[in-house]
Amino acid sequence: RGAGNGGGGGQRWWDPEWRNAKLAEMQTTKVVLDEEGTRVAMRGLLNDDSRHEIVMRDKLGREGVDAVERLARELRLHFKPYGKGTNTVLVVSKVALPDYRADLDSRRDRTRHVGMSTSARQVVVAALDSACSELEHTEYDKQETTRDVTNEVFFPRTKQVRFEEKNTCADSASADAEFATRERSRLETPSHLLRTMQQTREKLPAHVSREAFLKTVAANQITVVSGETGCGKTTQLPQFVLHAALLEGKYSHTNIVCTQPRRISAVSVAARVAQERDEQVGDLVGYQIRGEQKTSRKTKLTFCTTGVLLRKLIANKALQGVTHIFVDEIHERGIHEDFLLIVLRDLCLVRKDLKVVLMSATLDAEVFSKYFGIGNKEFHVPGKTFPVRELFLEHVLGTTGFGEDVVRGLNAIVVQERVRRRSETVGNRKFKGRAPPRAGYAPCEGDITGDTLHTEDPPEWQSYAPDVLTSLRRWRTNAENDDAVDVELVVDVLRKVVRVADTSEKADGLETGGGRTDAPAGAVLVFLTGWDDIVKVTDLCANDKLLGDASKTLVLPLHGSLPSSNQKAIFDRPKPGIRKIILATNIAETSITIEDVVYVIDCGKAKEKTYDSLNDMACLKPSWTSKASAHQRRGRSGRVRPGFCVRLYTSQKYQEMAAHATPEMRRMPLEELVLSVKSLGLGFVSGFCAKAIDPPDVKAVANAIALLVAIGAVTEHDESLTELGKHLAKLPVSPRLGKMLVVACVFGCVDPALTVAAAQATRNPFVLPLDKKSAADSSRREFAKGTCSDHVAIANAFGEWQATRQNNGYGASRGFCKRRFLSFEAMERIEKTRMQLRGLLENAGFAVARSSEYKNNNSGFDTDLFRAVVCAGLFPKIASIKKKGRRNELTTHEDGGVECHPNSVNSVFGVDFPHGWLVYGEKIKTQKVFVRDCTCVPTSSVLLLGGPLDVVQRQKMGLGSNDSTATSSSMDISEEDKTTVSILHGAYRFDASSSTIALILSLKDKIDTMLRRKAIDPGFCLRTNAGPGVIHAVKTLMAGEESDGVCTRDAFFNDSRNCFGGGGDSQKTIGGYSPTQIRPLDWPCLNGCGA
Repeated sequence: RGAGNGGGGGQRWWDPEWRNAKLAEMQTTKVVLDEEGTRVAMRGLLNDDSRHEIVMRDKLGREGVDAVERLARELRLHFKPYGKGTNTVLVVSKVALPDYRADLDSRRDRTRHVGMSTSARQVVVAALDSACSELEHTEYDKQETTRDVTNEVFFPRTKQVRFEEKNTCADSASADAEFATRERSRLETPSHLLRTMQQTREKLPAHVSREAFLKTVAANQITVVSGETGCGKTTQLPQFVLHAALLEGKYSHTNIVCTQPRRISAVSVAARVAQERDEQVGDLVGYQIRGEQKTSRKTKLTFCTTGVLLRKLIANKALQGVTHIFVDEIHERGIHEDFLLIVLRDLCLVRKDLKVVLMSATLDAEVFSKYFGIGNKEFHVPGKTFPVRELFLEHVLGTTGFGEDVVRGLNAIVVQERVRRRSETVGNRKFKGRAPPRAGYAPCEGDITGDTLHTEDPPEWQSYAPDVLTSLRRWRTNAENDDAVDVELVVDVLRKVVRVADTSEKADGLETGGGRTDAPAGAVLVFLTGWDDIVKVTDLCANDKLLGDASKTLVLPLHGSLPSSNQKAIFDRPKPGIRKIILATNIAETSITIEDVVYVIDCGKAKEKTYDSLNDMACLKPSWTSKASAHQRRGRSGRVRPGFCVRLYTSQKYQEMAAHATPEMRRMPLEELVLSVKSLGLGFVSGFCAKAIDPPDVKAVANAIALLVAIGAVTEHDESLTELGKHLAKLPVSPRLGKMLVVACVFGCVDPALTVAAAQATRNPFVLPLDKKSAADSSRREFAKGTCSDHVAIANAFGEWQATRQNNGYGASRGFCKRRFLSFEAMERIEKTRMQLRGLLENAGFAVARSSEYKNNNSGFDTDLFRAVVCAGLFPKIASIKKKGRRNELTTHEDGGVECHPNSVNSVFGVDFPHGWLVYGEKIKTQKVFVRDCTCVPTSSVLLLGGPLDVVQRQKMGLGSNDSTATSSSMDISEEDKTTVSILHGAYRFDASSSTIALILSLKDKIDTMLRRKAIDPGFCLRTNAGPGVIHAVKTLMAGEESDGVCTRDAFFNDSRNCFGGGGDSQKTIGGYSPTQIRPLDWPCLNGCGA
């Protein structure tokens, strides 16, 4: 206890006497609300087009806040309180209000004090002197030195495979006749494999529809196909077109492209189709994904990811040479698929000869037919699965609903009431024993609260037993009050399903004697929301008498972060007499198919990533799935024999579910889409996005453009691509990672940047073992080597893995991954992607060094320079760090308080951050606001490699200064000007002596000039020591920030001469910036040179 520093400092709420006096003081300062006057003011706001909000800073108390909210509700205005206690500010607005407003946070300290040491000052001045002449007087002609590298960037000359170049035998009758003869020969004298494959294909429902499908495609430019999972539409329909074209002698005039939403799908489908044709992948059938392709000049059917086709559009906007485009899985409504549909709809107006086939796994594909204006001309392929019995929660709760006819003595399942704890969590703060602050009011939310929903039972519930009815009501209350999955209910139902399955399978004649069955026991697939639920259910199963018996059941988790070896285990058949139970997320909906699944338990929820455009934040929370997803989950059973689908929600809730999931374009950030639109020359982004089936929110588009403007990829006035933006559009990574790569080329720190970009573009290499999470977290922190950087951890992990493989062989590298909790497959994918990214940079003209010039911190690269490169790439995603006792307080200017994600190396309580800033890759909201993939960076990197620095003010600072923030050491300096600069439109401010600010501005200007020159001409090379000098200056400032480089007030003010001094002529103009009239003190050189 003690005075404490919370709540503004010096507060003693634990002291009754002090508390009573404080409350009395607050009562005397409370203002009584004039309700009628407030109502008049709100009505005036509605009628005044020049204003959009009213800000109320008076201390109105809880009664006054309630009254303001009530008045806002009456007039359908947005309302939100900001702050807490006596610092509460009320806002009434005509537009939606974000969760946090930095301009209304009176406790936010946004100013940092910066100084520069003598030695650092000397290095910077020397670098500026050497850089001025070279950067400003180099003769350079952009028109003569730049070259069009559009095609070379995506298709390197040595490996370039453009669609239009495949037609090497165009107009060649001999080639057409040759392949027609070859195709007929395959049918007349098939090999054993081909005959077997043909028999398998004939059993698929798509085979019956072959002739009808070909006629439909021939008669229509655009064909929409719907078909159940497993009907064969993905593998058979493109193959039908290829086969018909070859027989008709149209080999040289045929080029088919089939897009897949996932890499694994493109590779596996290509392999399957090639096998069915008894050919090698890369002959007539091939694939192309990011970083890997198997095609040849003979290839006529290419399976590729949607992103690959979109990048090809940059080089070949009309897709000349392509005759057919199949777009698969359009029902998933991915952002790339929706983007491609917009382009194809416009392209079909120009390319009348182009055939487009859209394939959906759902039966309601009419939305796509209407979008393309072809009416209800939908081609349907029937599915072929065994019947699946569907059961809802009300059917399995009692003792007469499910399985009691075959299993006697089953106990009824009782849903327990989950009482909400009084300790509430809002944002990143807990409120124990008291109500959390109000969330505000938005007119679109209406006035219906959770307490008034579903108070009446559905009529069909009246026939249920009293205990079942009680459980259903409890379940309904729990579901309305809490998003979490009831894991106890999951285990109870799972136990019941296993008991019923054991008995029913024996009764159906599967038993052959000896207590064993001829056919393996049907597997159970349980759909959960995430890793936490999987762990909880696994633990409960382990303690259960039936489910924890290893001789009867095998419980396996399935999650995207698990090692591939664990994921592959779910496909293996267990030993006879053992039932496989798979606890999975929605990854098992469409991405994979487990053939032996007979029973499905669907919790009805999934963690879906959404995008809050108002707060510019990704959100990841459990939410109810759509009917389409529920249908997909049901379809996972019944593939080998009749199945069961048990839904852990009521039939009433199922009817309330949305028909389809929200399209990805409406729930994802749009930076990459905006960059693609600009690179394809498709006009203004807002107009293009308005053409989508479900256009994204206007605010989301504006946020994406603002981010691209902030990183220098797009101009603010006309949305045109800058030279940097043109390079970023050609790199298959996010725009910020692309900028990081370009900056890394300038700073000579490419290797770790390539690793980080490849890992972010593919998959994080760190895995999450089921029972060794603590050890895995420790291993990850060891890779960071005390740098407080997730990016350094990834770079070091890859570097050590690569060295192990080179020195000790393939097997040793696998063992290394197992010991250090890394995914071997992810490492191999990162390596391939690194090679591709390196090739793209080299083809664009960038000089890509194989290793960094600097090495320290036991890493194979300079971590200080790498921090600068990461900061340049991830900016403006930045958070400030402030130490409060043992705790670190992280804040952003958009959200207030945030925390490091639990999977970050910085998530340890009380971590000792070496610097005061954190740049991050992504911000995501679950129960709290977390920042992911973060790196601690110094102030110098923020100033030099962040956004533009705006000069805010200049003022005197010296012995007579009244500046309360000046330290005692700074008072020893003779009178000098103080200058304040800001970033991010004033979100953060930095003040220092004018001479220090002048040096920083000059150095930043030189760095910006280097980056601009490099973007305009990647081959541009600084011929003298200007470039290394500038980079050395940056390194000096960053490496010495805590001792004698750039320093903040909290970190270093031990020697005022080191911070603010500077020998020589103070009136000298440095890089175009001149310090104001000052007369600094001189002192002996600290290096002992006598100056």
